[in-house]
Amino acid sequence: MTTSQSSQSTPSTGQGSTQSFSIDSNLINQIRDNASQTTVITESNQAQVTQDQGVLLVTNIKNDHQFSTERDAFVALAIICQKGGTSKRANGNIYAVVNGKRLTLALIRETMAKIKYKHTLRQWARSYATQIANVCELFDIPGDLYKKIARKHPDVNSTQSYWLSNFQMDNVDCEESLRNYIKEHFTELFPSS
Repeated sequence: MTTSQSSQSTPSTGQGSTQSFSIDSNLINQIRDNASQTTVITESNQAQVTQDQGVLLVTNIKNDHQFSTERDAFVALAIICQKGGTSKRANGNIYAVVNGKRLTLALIRETMAKIKYKHTLRQWARSYATQIANVCELFDIPGDLYKKIARKHPDVNSTQSYWLSNFQMDNVDCEESLRNYIKEHFTELFPSS
């Protein structure tokens, strides 16, 4: 993959909308080159996904599901995570279509089991949380918690919606007020005994 290439991706988000846009081919190179900066878990004891482990999942998704580039595989993974695919109870039918290739959460889980991936999809998403928010902003896909949080906090705007995903809670690149809204949501869901 050369850095001068670009790819036109036309994803289907599984929500009836389709948009075209261009993703810079430096995305995967940035993941590889800046792994220490993309691992943004700072306030938790969650396992961090290393550069090699992050790229391993993307590469296996690309190969197992016939994506033409790692970039397209990353985009599909990002969309599925953004739509709630990191929840243990998420339906395996959550999907994304990028350049005509359909990926479901169930297929991701199969690939992770096949390669004996030592991290959860949520851990992977936490490690690439900023990149996922940026990619999903290009596709106009809000985070899975956006509607719930916006009902309670009408001050949340559409630009902030891309950060309101369940895996953004510890991401220092996410606005502190949004991280607090996410923490509040989880505290309500799982109150302390």
